[in-house]
Amino acid sequence: MKHLVITGIIILLVWTSYTDLTSGTLSTPSTAEAESQQSSAKETVKEQKLMYKTVQLTPGDTLLSISENLNPATIPSIERVIQDFKKLNPDVSPTKLKPGQQYNFPIYK
Repeated sequence: MKHLVITGIIILLVWTSYTDLTSGTLSTPSTAEAESQQSSAKETVKEQKLMYKTVQLTPGDTLLSISENLNPATIPSIERVIQDFKKLNPDVSPTKLKPGQQYNFPIYK
């Protein structure tokens, strides 16, 4: 009887360990849930309309220099400026701005 109980406990431990390792203790969101979260985040971004000004770049202009000129008193962190610039110019890399081109730059109040 003692061997049967010990064998049962060992089987229970192995089974719980296997279940924990294969499915995990914490649930991860499914693909559908992850897509739902991303779409709701995009809707939130769309709801928050950014004010912006279209500027034609001259040689030597950078994302930070233009943002500082447009927002002398209220410049946020460079990370936020980069994120907002990407929202306003989705197909443009902030590190590859070209003189003579027009880009939308965020305005902060």
